Amino acid sequence: FPSHDNHGGRCKWYEVSGVKVQGSWERNVAEKLNQLNIPWIKLRTSKDIIHYEIDGNRRSYTPDFYLPTFDLYIEVKGYWWGKDEQKMKCVREQNPTKRILIMTKEVYKRFLNGELVW
Repeated sequence: FPSHDNHGGRCKWYEVSGVKVQGSWERNVAEKLNQLNIPWIKLRTSKDIIHYEIDGNRRSYTPDFYLPTFDLYIEVKGYWWGKDEQKMKCVREQNPTKRILIMTKEVYKRFLNGELVW
């Protein structure tokens, strides 16, 4: 996994098809989905919540995208911040019926080359 030294970054916001996305990676994923004619939804933190528990505390998580055609959530993850790996492990284990693709750098590159990585 990538370095944990960076404790969170600030990203630019972009607009793709009238929808705001955070950072160039999300923008590129949204544009590639459009190019492949794959419908996507940018999920909202106030509405599209997946619950999980970590260290005895109930928490909320919102993936970056949802692809209704594939019933698939996508988390664009170029870098792991803080306890992200632990969080994603808990989210997946505690929500086994939800298909969540973690789009790491390698998976991201394959997807931008046109491979359906799920």
